[in-house]
Amino acid sequence: MIPQIQVPALILWAEEDKYFPVENAYRFQEDIAGSGLVVYQDVAHLSMEEKPSQSAADFGDLLREHPILGADRSCGQHLTASAPIFQFAQKDC
Repeated sequence: MIPQIQVPALILWAEEDKYFPVENAYRFQEDIAGSGLVVYQDVAHLSMEEKPSQSAADFGDLLREHPILGADRSCGQHLTASAPIFQFAQKDC
């Protein structure tokens, strides 16, 4: 099922994860074409909680590289990154 993912993907993984070994992150990256991988050093399991600002910034980079609402984002909702929170913002036309 993982190799069938055909959308931009960023894999965020904790190096010291005892439940899901970091080797799985590298397998996911191999199986998901064009995916990115960030391995957080000195993080146990919940990288988004243990490094919220860094994981939000990394996710924000993915959103900037791959607009989620198509090429024309001049009007309507768009996702804004404000570490560590992402929110929808209405853009006036």
